[in-house]
Amino acid sequence: MKKTINSIDVPVVVLGQDIHRGYSVQYDDYNAGMSMAEYIVNKNHKKIAYIGVEESDIAVGVNRKKRNNR
Repeated sequence: MKKTINSIDVPVVVLGQDIHRGYSVQYDDYNAGMSMAEYIVNKNHKKIAYIGVEESDIAVGVNRKKRNNR
């Protein structure tokens, strides 16, 4: 991804990941997930599925583990 971003002459904004050269928007996906879960449970939904990324993903896997291990 870095090579592609560096090779084009167009401003790039990356969502959900921290990049060192360029602009990125990060959001609090942990608390967003907690809020969604509370909403779903409060609505009494019974069949719930989650599709996510691997633990090696920086924003979701690595940073979340750091935050939870404090």
